[in-house]
Order: sequence, then structure tokens, then C-alpha cells
Amino acid sequence: MAALGSLWPRIARHFAEAKRCRWHIDYSTSIARPDAAWVAFTDKRMECFLAEGVSVLTSAEVWPPGFGSSDCRCAGHLLKTPESPDSIALEDIPMRMGLRLQSAPIERFL
Repeated sequence: MAALGSLWPRIARHFAEAKRCRWHIDYSTSIARPDAAWVAFTDKRMECFLAEGVSVLTSAEVWPPGFGSSDCRCAGHLLKTPESPDSIALEDIPMRMGLRLQSAPIERFL
């Protein structure tokens, strides 16, 4: 997430059931509820690299094209998989990139 000053409130908003839909992610999380959030602390923008890493590791595909990537040139930041990916394998991606990862279960935001 680029907006570190509002990081936790922003993540909490993504988990909230009752919210006014303003952004594409609001509509998405109203249909498919997230069950965890992973936050990588860095001073660099890593969304594109993380999305690509998850895509390669899980055979996920970008869907819909361009989602979450209006400010970059990558295919997109939202991915879909044919089945639930292995969370341990997903957690390995940021660590391989040298990022400090913090996992936050949904209960933190309720």
C-alpha cells in the first residue's frame, strides 16, 4: 500500500461489510470477502513485483486486466486462481524479495 499514513484504517475499510462503495476494491470486497491481509514494509513501491511473484508461484492470472494498476504499466494487481493458493507459499514471496512481512488476520479489523 502506498499510503502508509492511513494503512491500518485503509485495510480495515477493505474488511468492512458496511461501507459506501467508492473504489473498485470496495465493490470487489463486497462480493468476495478477504480473510487476511499481508503488509510488506518498504520505502519502495512493490505492488507490481508482488503481483507478478504471486502470479508465477500460484499460476494465478490477472483479472480483470488493469485492476489496481492505473499508475503503472503492469497487467494488473488483482489475481484469480482456480483454487485456493497455499498461504505458506504466498508468504514466501515477499521474504524472497527481502521485505519484512506482517500478517494480520481478519479479527484485527473487526
